[in-house]
Amino acid sequence: YGSQAANGVIVIKRKRGQEGSISIRVAANFSIDAAPKNKLDLMNSEEKIAFERGIYEDFPGLDIGGRVFQLLKDVDNGKISKVEADAEIDRLSKINTNWFDEISRLGFQTSHNLSITGGNDNTKYLVSGNYFNQDGVIKNNGMTRYSLRANLDQKLSKYVKMGINLTATRNEYDNVPLGSGQNENAGILVSAAQFNPALPIRDENGNYSMNSDASFLPNPVSLLDITDKTTQERLLANAFFEVRPIDGLLLKANFGIDRNYQKLKQYLPTTTLYGQRENGVASIAQGDNSDYLMELTANYTKQVGDHNFNALVGHSYQLFTYEMFSGKSNDFITDGFLYNNLGAGNAKRPTVGSSATKSRMASFFGRLNYTFKDRYLLTATLRADGSSNFASGERWGFFPSVAAGW
Repeated sequence: YGSQAANGVIVIKRKRGQEGSISIRVAANFSIDAAPKNKLDLMNSEEKIAFERGIYEDFPGLDIGGRVFQLLKDVDNGKISKVEADAEIDRLSKINTNWFDEISRLGFQTSHNLSITGGNDNTKYLVSGNYFNQDGVIKNNGMTRYSLRANLDQKLSKYVKMGINLTATRNEYDNVPLGSGQNENAGILVSAAQFNPALPIRDENGNYSMNSDASFLPNPVSLLDITDKTTQERLLANAFFEVRPIDGLLLKANFGIDRNYQKLKQYLPTTTLYGQRENGVASIAQGDNSDYLMELTANYTKQVGDHNFNALVGHSYQLFTYEMFSGKSNDFITDGFLYNNLGAGNAKRPTVGSSATKSRMASFFGRLNYTFKDRYLLTATLRADGSSNFASGERWGFFPSVAAGW
């Protein structure tokens, strides 16, 4: 109704309880996910060594960097012997780290559903729940979802009926930086595609190997140490009451809420390239967005011979609220706190932000439809819409209209 229906209305009808004995349904399914077989055709250690050797021999004076390239250059400059260089090159050729294999795994997902329906002449109900879990093909990447749906239709008397609809979901995500950034901002897939296969995962000191040829590029496996979690919750509920005091008159009240909550938590440990530069980086952000709705309508229908009348009057009121908070700090004495103790960071200027908004919309509306012999049509409407987003004295607009048809 009102301005909220200016572009039309989409009505979604979901499964509801049916009259009859209790019906219980249970369903479960499992599946396995695998990374595509047609992965990028990347060089292994031996191919990369042959490539650097070929460039050095075929294009004298062209410096492309690289460990093998530098060894060959040092031999020609007399800094090391050919035997020493060959021994080091042979050692590098045997490492052959497949970075995509190191960050990927066999994925797995499972889903479980339970629904209960039933009812009689006066009561009809449906309750269903779902659990879904997915472990992605990239390590440490996955999600879990819990959902609940319920509806109830209750006939309180010959003249009064009420109903309740409820949908609640909770999504929990374990995120891995899959982004398409480059260099120090490279995600795990870009880093795996560009990192040197002639390097082990960790060096002789137990630290993640760094690519001396591209020191700005993070070790792909180190990015799996990032703790990045997102929680999303949504509640969508409404209750309605219908009263038919006399023949042709329907009084209806509808109350609803749509609440969206999201929280993001991230910690970049010192084992990662970016986290090492900042000595650990922790951040938290959360937002709460709610929409409250009340609709009151009266609809009267009357037929007198070839004349059909339908009159509707109503009022709708909507309240929108939003709150946001975020905090970020760095320079921690240990990675053990993760994002659970921002105050332990020694950042000179920790980042803190917050905001809140509240707005309201209201509408008063009326409509009269007249039909003669189902052929001649006449409609008259009057709508008054108001919004708190406008300046005082400019918040209300009035919109009359008349239409005729044949």
